[in-house]
Amino acid sequence: MSEEILDLDSVISGSQDPNQLELDLEFGDEPAYWNFRIIKSYTESGEEIYGIYEVHYNVEGVVVGYTEYPFELYSDSLSDLKQLITKELPKALEEEVLTFKN
Repeated sequence: MSEEILDLDSVISGSQDPNQLELDLEFGDEPAYWNFRIIKSYTESGEEIYGIYEVHYNVEGVVVGYTEYPFELYSDSLSDLKQLITKELPKALEEEVLTFKN
């Protein structure tokens, strides 16, 4: 698995519409493009830490944002939770790790 290094200054943490941020477009209630990705970052003491985050992309596929905190595993139904664990989260393991340099 390879790594893609991103500059934290060019990516926004939090839940904002990445298409509107990047292109100043209004999309109303249409969903933004996102997926689960593994992000490697560093503690203040320099230790590597990994988490699974929702990563948001603009219309050109460029990372423009990610959730502030790693993804928490819960659902309102057992079948949805099973789907998440068996279908969605394994996709994050197939993608390259995103590394944010500080």
